[in-house]
Amino acid sequence: MTLRRCLLLTVTLSLVCAVPALADDVPDALQGTWASGGACNVVGRTIDIIGNTLAVGTGAPSVVTYVAGDSPQGNDAIHYAEEGDVSNFEYIPDADELDFHPEGYGMGSTTAYRRCDDPGMHAGADAQSSVTRCGWYAHLNEGDYNLIDGDGNWILGKNGQANVGGYDSLPYVNQARDYVSTGGSLGYACICMSVTMNPGGAGISSVESSRFVPIRQCKADPHLSDPSTW
Repeated sequence: MTLRRCLLLTVTLSLVCAVPALADDVPDALQGTWASGGACNVVGRTIDIIGNTLAVGTGAPSVVTYVAGDSPQGNDAIHYAEEGDVSNFEYIPDADELDFHPEGYGMGSTTAYRRCDDPGMHAGADAQSSVTRCGWYAHLNEGDYNLIDGDGNWILGKNGQANVGGYDSLPYVNQARDYVSTGGSLGYACICMSVTMNPGGAGISSVESSRFVPIRQCKADPHLSDPSTW
């Protein structure tokens, strides 16, 4: 074989090997917050998937891609876009969880992440059922606290009077890492709350727990209103 043919063959093989699997946008069904072991109240154990980015805990978001049928079992997966990174989050549909493989498939340990909120960040409300609602946590007037999500504006407290159970345990909006101040102690932030709804979904009955999430999560959710319109 001539030197010229060897060079052409080498170049051809290099191009074939360099072709990556076809990548798509991360689907809406996988958007939102997930937590290892389901520990959604522990920020250091959460991941936030927004658009084609993934952030671990309070860290900066990284660009990711989505590959259908990627795993040896034929499951879809999310990959970091950074070249050379072999880690991935494999979606297990039967368990509805993301399995993180830091060293790639079949290598090292695996961490299971479970969903903290419904796709799109807004949840439907069945009577007397506990649901997770994520959206704007607004404290725009003294004594008034509201949760504004994709389903509506939910009054948590008004004029300093409790409208929901657990009102006394609600956090101050300025405790959020990246809240927006509208003057003094007033402002808004992004939050996820585990709540119990009144019969028929007519308002929130009680707040079981809450945790602040990065404000970029609310800004990226098309179902949420723009705070400038309030």
